Order: sequence, then structure tokens, then C-alpha cells
Amino acid sequence: MIVKTLAGAVLGAFISTGVPYEFPPGQSSKAVVMENSLIRVVVLPERGGRIIEYGLKAENSHELSTEGDSAGLIDIVGEKGESDFGTGLYFSRQPYSVAVDKKCNSVTVSTSSPWVKVERTMTIFPDSTRLAVSVRYTNLGKEPREMRIRVHPLWRSVGDAGEPRMVLVPRRDGSVATETEGYYEPVGGSWQISSTKAGASRVVMTYTPSEVSHLYVWTAPDGRAHTAEYFGVPKTLRTGQSVCLSCDYYIMKESVFPRMDRCLPAGKNTVVSGVPYRLPDGAKAEAVVVENRVARIAILPQAGGRVIEYAFQSSGRNQLDPTGPNSGLIDVVGEKGESDIASGRAFFQSPYETRIDAKTGVVTVSRSAGSVKVERRMTLFPDSSRLNLRVRYVNIGKEPLSLQIRVHPAWAVGGKAAQYRILVPDAKEGIRDVTSEKDLSLPADAGWWAACAPKEREMVLLVYRTPQLSRLYVWQGGGRYTMEYFGMPKKVAPGKEVALECDYFLLSSPADLAAVDKAGVLSPAVFLDLKKRITKLFGA
Repeated sequence: MIVKTLAGAVLGAFISTGVPYEFPPGQSSKAVVMENSLIRVVVLPERGGRIIEYGLKAENSHELSTEGDSAGLIDIVGEKGESDFGTGLYFSRQPYSVAVDKKCNSVTVSTSSPWVKVERTMTIFPDSTRLAVSVRYTNLGKEPREMRIRVHPLWRSVGDAGEPRMVLVPRRDGSVATETEGYYEPVGGSWQISSTKAGASRVVMTYTPSEVSHLYVWTAPDGRAHTAEYFGVPKTLRTGQSVCLSCDYYIMKESVFPRMDRCLPAGKNTVVSGVPYRLPDGAKAEAVVVENRVARIAILPQAGGRVIEYAFQSSGRNQLDPTGPNSGLIDVVGEKGESDIASGRAFFQSPYETRIDAKTGVVTVSRSAGSVKVERRMTLFPDSSRLNLRVRYVNIGKEPLSLQIRVHPAWAVGGKAAQYRILVPDAKEGIRDVTSEKDLSLPADAGWWAACAPKEREMVLLVYRTPQLSRLYVWQGGGRYTMEYFGMPKKVAPGKEVALECDYFLLSSPADLAAVDKAGVLSPAVFLDLKKRITKLFGA
């Protein structure tokens, strides 16, 4: 337990040395404490240079296990390609020297044996939960030596409320491994320690797959801790040569971090399938999660293929309402011109087949029932909140059908499902601000509409292709509201289809409109009108 540390908020980042700390129990140590406004990292140079604490300051939480000889995050060094644990623990018991770089907010600990020097640099960042860890092994011996970096963090496997936590590791086929032990290929560039409790924190680690040979998960016999180790690619080093391995850790929790966008690599999406997900009614499901530095979506293939989350990374708030049987974004399919919900239950309450393109992050879900096949393709664009939806209904029967696409998103913009504030284009007023509690039906001739929560500075913008839509409809009741859109009703011959496409954007400031401008989905005049209104609502 820390005896002395900083009180209150920390502006920027701060590093203090020589802080009294008790580890192991009953033994006094001197700690290096790294803090910013969000996290605290505690390093024990005298105890193998280990990181013994990494957690959120506001909750006084500890993500790392502090029990046992291998507690915290340590280096395990051996002389073989597969660094051996027994030999490696020599370093975890040695005192490390310390160098502090306050300009870079980093601490470097190092120690040596006759044949290897081990260095580990830990860096924190202002107003971020990011912890960057870089490890270097240098051959000090007289002969070439094959060396492989092995970093051994021991994580708590039980949360503060007693809920179980698990390690989620992406597989090559796009699924996710949740087993308690095993070796895994480093194909996803990230893995995470996640709780089964909604709203609990999760730890995400990101790395460069080409630098890592494999990942390893091990669970303690008492079930209280597990490792999520990573092994560098083995290299033969001549005297004086080094091998390095770097990674970043992030703690994620709703509304905690103003800079969560740094946690994921730029220019691409991360896709993980098979992620455990608990529905509001307590039922368990598995989600496909696609996220980038700006936004995150979660899809439930077994629950109507619905999009159950569409969230800002900056606030963590889900803009979709996840409650009720019609929650999230679903397809409502019937065989009449006005597709009815009763017929649609064969689709939105049933499992969908799923195809995932791991390179692009495109997820396609589909289901056939009766005479109709429904297919929905969802594309989250890299470094953008832009979510493109393409829906198509195919007549797989033997007779012509009258089909009308109906997409049914239930919204909770700003995180409050009962909110009802919508911006709609108006021929006379330009943009009309609607706060009525009545149902609302609108013509689909303007190409866009939006739902907003000015107090939370969050907005969802829908941009659609006007020839494809017949009307828009807002329904509210029971603390929920929808913003549905209906395609043009068509008579569809056997083997033929009807389709529509739209784009969603998450906006929290006028600057976020750059993604809309880049997509080129609005005319210049409409874009300028929308920018003026958002500036008025949110400020410049």
C-alpha cells in the first residue's frame, strides 16, 4: 500500500521516487510512482523492477495481481529461445537501477547478469490511460546467443465486485479465444482482459504482430489471477547486439477517458468475434466487435444480427438503446408493402449467418425465412465514425412479392433513451428542431436527418439516398424512440432483389463534420446549413 502519493487531480503527468511501499507483505520497499489525471502506475526497482500497480485513480483500482513471487509485470529471461521460467525469475528478484525522464514522462529500469542486460522503459501520457512498455535485451557475453523477450504480466481474474474476468484473444479466423489457458498466434494486434459485468473496466493491450511470436494465457490454480504473456521473435545476437519489443496498455471504461482514441492503431479497424456479451435481460450472447480510434460497433449474430452498440470511443456512450426485444438496429421484414413487425419477428429475433472480412472490418449478416432472404452489410470506415449500411431483400420464393425494406434503429443519443430531439430538413425553415413527444412521419426527400443531445454534445447523423426511400418515421413510447426509414415498395420477381444504402455518423463538434465532407454524401449547400446548426448547438 502506498503511504504517500499525490492528492487530487494531476495536470499533465508527474513522477515521484522513493515513495514507501509494502511488498511483499511486511517488507518495506521504495517505489517510483507515475501519475496523471486518470491513472497511477507503481514500479518497484528493488523488487525486480516490476510494475506492481496499474489502475484508475478515481476508483483506486488495481488491474495487476499483487500476490506471489511473480506478481505485477516482470521480465522473465532465459538463455534459450523459449525463455525458461526458473532461470528468468533470477531477474525478478534482483534490484534494478532507475533513470527518470520527466520531459518524456518515462521511467527506465535496468539490471545485468554476466551474459545479458535487461532494460524496460515505461511511459505515461497526460489525460490518458495509456501505458507504453518497451523492453530491450542486450547480449553481454562473448559468444552469439539466441534470445527471446518474454514479458509476464499477472492480472487479476476477479473484478472489484467479485465478477469473473477473462482474457480475449483474436484468432486467425476472426473468432475470439476465451479459454483459460493456451498458446495463441499474434494475429489481431491486440487482446484484452475483460469483465462479464456490464460497465466494468477492461484492459486492452496493443502490439505489432510482426514483433511477437506467440501469446500465452495461464490461470492460477486458485482462479484469482491469470497471465497474458507475450513472447518476442527469437533472435541470435552477437556481443553488444540487442533485441526490443514494445506494446501499449489501456484501461477502458465508459466516461473515464477523454483520449481513448489513442488506444487503437491508426488507419485500420480491429475486428473481434465471439466476444461475450450480456443483454439487459441477463441473457448471454456473443458479439462481433469492430472498432477504430473514433467509434465502436457491436453486432449480435444470434439475436437478429442486430447492431446493439454504436458508440463514441471518446465518451464510451452507446448511442443505440440496447433494451427490449426491438433494441439496437434491426431489420423488420414482412411480405406486404408496409413490412409489419409481426412478420418481421422471424428475422429480428432469430440467428443470422455472419461473414467477416478481417482486413477491412466489413461484417455481413444474412438470414432466409419463408420467401425472403435478408442481407445487411455493415462497414465502419477506418479512423472515422462513418457506418455504412447496405440492406437488401431477395425473393427466394417462386412467386412475385411486394417487398419494402424497413430498418428499425432504436436510439439513445447521448446515452438517454428517453431523449427526443431531432433535426429535420424543412423547405421553409431550412432545418427544423423537433422536440415534440408525438410520433412523427416525414417525407424522405432531403437526404438526411439527425438526433442530438446538446448537453452531452453528441449527435447521430443519418444520410440516405433519396430515390431509395419512401418515408421516415419517428416513434416514441416507454422511454424509447426509433428513427426508422422505409425503402420504396417494389414488386420483386423470384430471384430478384430490392436494396437501399445509408450512412451514419457520430458528431460531437463541428470538426467531426470533416468525415461527412470527406464521404461526399451531402451537397455543399446542405453541408453548410448543417455545420451552422451544429455550431449553434455545440459551439465552435
